[in-house]
Amino acid sequence: MSEQKSSKRPSLPLVLTGSDLLEGHSVWFDGDGWAPSLGEAFVAADEVAVARLESRLAASGLEVVEPYVVTVALGPDGRARPAHYREKIRVVGPTYALAEAI
Repeated sequence: MSEQKSSKRPSLPLVLTGSDLLEGHSVWFDGDGWAPSLGEAFVAADEVAVARLESRLAASGLEVVEPYVVTVALGPDGRARPAHYREKIRVVGPTYALAEAI
């Protein structure tokens, strides 16, 4: 019986996200730089695109704090939408802003 290694990487499609070091807001990699909106994110739907995200992850330097890849859902327009509760909160904004809105 052959063993299969489980991948710790989230399932496709993926986007790269993190927090802007100076502003503290959530940002998403848009293919060239960092955008303030998940809808502008570069979506990796295959291994070639994932390699592009991973290279950017390695080169993110000090502009973005703790960047990571996350699974997204695609809306009818093909744009990324949050697939998980944590990302839904991050899209809305800082939790203190969310608390003030309630």
